[in-house]
Amino acid sequence: MTDEQIEASIAAGKAEKDRREAERKESVVKRIVDDVVNSGANFDDVIRALRDAKAAIKAAAGNEAPYRNPTTGETWSGRGKHPKWISDHVANGGNADDFKVAA
Repeated sequence: MTDEQIEASIAAGKAEKDRREAERKESVVKRIVDDVVNSGANFDDVIRALRDAKAAIKAAAGNEAPYRNPTTGETWSGRGKHPKWISDHVANGGNADDFKVAA
């Protein structure tokens, strides 16, 4: 198989993947619209629920501080001046990433 044939095969595979993904999304949206229509809800209800869900996801994602002192439980967002417990650790040869919370 030539490089060009491999590239063409990859492009065809990506196009098929994109087509299937679009088809799945379209199917989900159709089911949601059907459920909304059949339930008697209106689109304002749907928009409100989507906004609430988006806000909840955003709030949950922002709750976990990226740095935590395992001894005291103190946290640091990673922005601004280092807290004393990180500065002291770095001054003693450590690294701020030693306190990084695993994702």
